[in-house]
Amino acid sequence: MAQRNTVQQKIIAGQLAKLHGSHPTADEVYQSMKDEYPSISRATVYRNLNKMSDNGQALKVRVSSGADHFDDTLRPHYHVVCAKCDRVDDVEVDLPSNVTESLDKATAPGFTITGYELLFCGLCSACAQERQE
Repeated sequence: MAQRNTVQQKIIAGQLAKLHGSHPTADEVYQSMKDEYPSISRATVYRNLNKMSDNGQALKVRVSSGADHFDDTLRPHYHVVCAKCDRVDDVEVDLPSNVTESLDKATAPGFTITGYELLFCGLCSACAQERQE
């Protein structure tokens, strides 16, 4: 069955693109667009961002300490999350070939491994500065 690309989904995708680089949560996407699109509901934004993630139109960055974040950059890359404020940013890193080779050969009884997620943790510059003061 073909996936429908609704008007709401196009609006939400456009808003995610406007927020490029900030890795917003679904609520942050909703908050950024509710004045311009007052008829769109929070549930519609959440549902469509998750659909876009499932369909490969957005990346979902799962943060264990809080809400999922979304990214419109679809090329393979990694993220870092601030341990204090949950800010998410891109990490530019080349993994050593022995790590990626190990991932290709990884086994887990009872599982077929189809992918992996790697999330770095640290402090963003604002939280690190605050800690020093």
